[in-house]
Amino acid sequence: MTAYAPCYGKNLPRDEFEAMPKPMIFLLPDAWLPSDLYNGYLSLVQERGYTAATIRYPSLNARNPKKADVAADAATARKALISHMDKGNEIVLAMHGYGGMPGNAAAKGLSIGERKATGKSGGIIGLLMIGAIIAREGQSYAEVQGGSLPSWIVLSKTKNGCNKPDDPMRLFAHGFPVPDDFLDGIEPHATLALTSPQPAPAWEDDAYEGRLAYHITTVCLSVPRYSQITMIRKSGKHWMRNNIRGCSLSPFYCAGLKEAMLQLDDFVRAFFLVDRGEKFQGLEPYKPTWWINGI
Repeated sequence: MTAYAPCYGKNLPRDEFEAMPKPMIFLLPDAWLPSDLYNGYLSLVQERGYTAATIRYPSLNARNPKKADVAADAATARKALISHMDKGNEIVLAMHGYGGMPGNAAAKGLSIGERKATGKSGGIIGLLMIGAIIAREGQSYAEVQGGSLPSWIVLSKTKNGCNKPDDPMRLFAHGFPVPDDFLDGIEPHATLALTSPQPAPAWEDDAYEGRLAYHITTVCLSVPRYSQITMIRKSGKHWMRNNIRGCSLSPFYCAGLKEAMLQLDDFVRAFFLVDRGEKFQGLEPYKPTWWINGI
């Protein structure tokens, strides 16, 4: 596998970027995965000079699965985001898998430009999808995944109204290295969260033009590469993108983690340059012909 080369552009050299205050990386997990499974990723983010935060969804091992929909997860995320913004934090909202749905609902109206326009501090400087679901308003996770829940999602035998992957290690890792105790962290997820409609998403808004990025996980089973590319194409938006050759969890563990950090820096540099009215030299926006050619 070819090593990833950072794209230090002439309009934002490495030394200038290194000296700049770094934003907060606010991570929204995939379904079934509690936030502590991302501790290694968040620790490395902080070592690189960023601050980091995450949440636990009310739909994860939900107390009341009949009320644990996407909107409830989004409300929890939004409350936490606003709390950090009110302290002046500029935020990159990173979303993994299912996290793309509550994350984009939570980010509505919270871009840094929209916050500044109302005299408020902080705000979201970029939306970073990591093998994540891009849904339009009214679509459910199930609908985006082909019209119904994938066959690998099975109802929980111990938690009514919840579900689990039938084979988490195959689904999330399938041969790529993850910690031995990874399976111990998997929890049931409210089925309603996966079948309820997407609230209006932020990625559609002009306020996020130039602030959309996507890590394509190229050997992913939970959200296959083809599905990721299809969602990007159907969105009609320009997404900066980079490939990580690995499974759904590769950006968070082992060899893929280092590559994900380098790509994160590139995306953050690109987000910084939006405020200057410049385009980052090194990352290109999505072009349909690239996908037609299989790139």
